[in-house]
Order: sequence, then structure tokens, then C-alpha cells
Amino acid sequence: MLSRLTGDPAFEHAARRALSVLYESRSKIDLVGNHIDISRGEWIFREAGIGGNVDSYYEYLLKGGFFFEDYQLISQFRVLYKAVVKNLQHDFWYIWGSMYNGNPSLPSVSTLDAFWPSLQILIGDIKSAGRTLSNFYSLISHFGFTPEMFSLLTGQVSTGNEIYPLRPEFVESLVYMYQATGDQMWRNMGKQVLDSIELSTKTPCGYATVSNVVTHQLEDKMESFFLSETTKYLYLLFSDEHWIFDKGVWGNISVTPDNGDYRVCAPNSFGYTFTTEAHPFPAGVLGCCYSRQRVEEDLLEQIYPDENEEAMKGGIFNFPNRLLNLMYGETKSDDPSKPHPPLCSSLLHFLVKTVGAVRVCPAWEDPQILSQIGINHCPVRPWYAKYEMYGIEWSRLPGKKAFRVINKNNKK
Repeated sequence: MLSRLTGDPAFEHAARRALSVLYESRSKIDLVGNHIDISRGEWIFREAGIGGNVDSYYEYLLKGGFFFEDYQLISQFRVLYKAVVKNLQHDFWYIWGSMYNGNPSLPSVSTLDAFWPSLQILIGDIKSAGRTLSNFYSLISHFGFTPEMFSLLTGQVSTGNEIYPLRPEFVESLVYMYQATGDQMWRNMGKQVLDSIELSTKTPCGYATVSNVVTHQLEDKMESFFLSETTKYLYLLFSDEHWIFDKGVWGNISVTPDNGDYRVCAPNSFGYTFTTEAHPFPAGVLGCCYSRQRVEEDLLEQIYPDENEEAMKGGIFNFPNRLLNLMYGETKSDDPSKPHPPLCSSLLHFLVKTVGAVRVCPAWEDPQILSQIGINHCPVRPWYAKYEMYGIEWSRLPGKKAFRVINKNNKK
């Protein structure tokens, strides 16, 4: 993000180099460890899991891939995700195991693991996400909170890990699940979390950490992430028309020629992606200061080897072109009497180039026309819309609740 806003690629190159080294250091069964020696490139903690110290790695691979439209990062996440599900999932809990053979080493789950369903929802694995969220809810129903660590072997809170420091991960995943399904059940779960926090942790000067979820004894401490993340996600969970969930499909896009390339700037368009610390990053400003980089054609050929109307064989996600056309293809103006604007979103252009969707923006390849373009009113998508096309489960949801943008346009 810093590189895109400053035009200095050094930051992005350093981050990508680190991601590349981590991915290449995975085991033969595609699992990664928990700690790595950055000077020697050797794993120090060789246990694989999804909790503390490795959770952000998974999150930034997927969200970084979506945010920057980088299919290489998404494909890396896909490989690691399949390995995690195959080797570490047990009854939709995720435990720690050896990164070399997947053998269980710590049959316990952490409250930090509750972030995982939010990623599953983004790739369309709704059923698995729901099962894991229900597992965590069973702990909340029993204790009132999620303990820092819970042993699946004993069915008890792990000794020394009875604390609940008002963490946000469970509520974070509820936000994604409710936005994806519209099912009130997920809000009801959030309501119980809210009630527990209000009834058991409120003090005259704030909200206290629960030092023991069994006795509900409090500790004289309130972590900063409670205000910056937990309360934010609780607020968003119960917000019906918040602007961050914008369901509009049009926005102002400014295109500026830049040394043979172009800068595409669309503030308040394309929606937002949350960082691991719940900071919403606007995707629409990525091209405001820094020319959009061309996508390598050889990578595109690997991702989209087949451009016919059938389901793409061998592609990363195996989703049909008709779904892409539905979401990004033949967009219609909000006023049928007006012609389509000469320039549309860069994301649409990206898909037109790669999957042969209907070309509605002929001006893209004409520098003379491009130089005359200022600000255009073009089709855009809300923050979660471009995630929807990646998961096969989206199209199977009852009532197609996931495709809210499309459904809203079709409402009478």
C-alpha cells in the first residue's frame, strides 16, 4: 500500500520477497511452521497451525491477492489452505501439528483461530466457516467467552490460558458471515458476545480483561484492540446501512495518462479491505498516485487457460465465464436512455483482457481518447463483491444471498 501511494516500489518488493521466501520454505505437504530464522531461513518452531504468529500470513496472502488483484498470492493461499484443511482440521477445529507430516502435536484450539472463518467466507467455503463458528459459539455458550486456549483432549480450558482479553476474532468472522448470508442467527451470536462483555467486564473506567473465563474474575487491564477492533466489528455487525458495506454499483473514476501508462483513481469506490488490525483500506485509491502495473501475460495464461463459455478446466478456481460476465461483464447504465460511458473500471478491463468478457470499454487501447478522459461515472463494486466470484459455494446459497449487488439491482 505504501509503495502504491508513494510510487516507491522498494517497500512492495521487500514485502513480496519475504512472502516468496516463506512460501518456498513450506514443507513437502505444503504446511508452514510458526517461527523462522530470518538470517538462515530455517524454521525454529516447526509446528503448523492457524493461530498466533502465523495467522496474519494467511490473512495477508488472501486479502493482499484480492486487494491488489494479484492472483499469484491467491494461488499461494489456495495451496496452503488445502494443506491446512487436509492435515490440521478435526471436526472443523484446527489444531497444531507437525509441518512435515501433519501429525497432531497440540490438540488445542486458540481464540485467535476464530479469524479463520472470515477467510473461508471470502473464498466461498461458507459451510466450513459456519461449522467452525458454531464450534466457537459452543464455548461462548458454556463460558460466556472464548478462553485463550481450549484443550480438545480434555474438554477443559487449558491450564494457564483461562484469560479472555476481549479479543475481536470471533465477532470479525460474524461480520463476514452475516454480510454473506443475511442470516439473523449470526447476529444473535454476536448479541450474546455483546451482552457478556457488557454484563461481566464493564467497569467505571472501561472494560476489563477477563483473567479467568470459568470464574469471570477480572484483571485491571484493557487491551487497545478492544476499542480498535472488537467494538468496531460489533458496531458493523449490527449496522444495516453502513457506508463501508456500500451496495451501489456506480462511482466516479478519474483516469490520468502517466508516461505511456495510466493512473486510475476512484476514491470511495471498489470498497474496502480490512487489515489484520481492522483498518479499512480503500482499494479505489491504489492507482491515484502510482501508475497501475501491467499484468504479466504468462501468469494470466496459467490462471485462465480456457476462454470458452464452459467452466474453465485447469484454472485456479474453475469458475465459469458466465459468472464473470454476470458480475463484471455487460453492465448497464442506471439510465437506459444514456449511452454507456466511454471508460469503465480497471478491474473490468482486467477481466476483459483475461477471460474474454464482453468488451464495453473500447477507449482503453486508444491513447488519444485516453488523454481526453477526465472523470467518468462508471460501474464499480462494493468491498466484498469481487471476493464472491472466487468461491464455488456462493452460487449454492439459498436465495443467492451472497450476490447482494446483483439481487439488489433486480429488486422491483
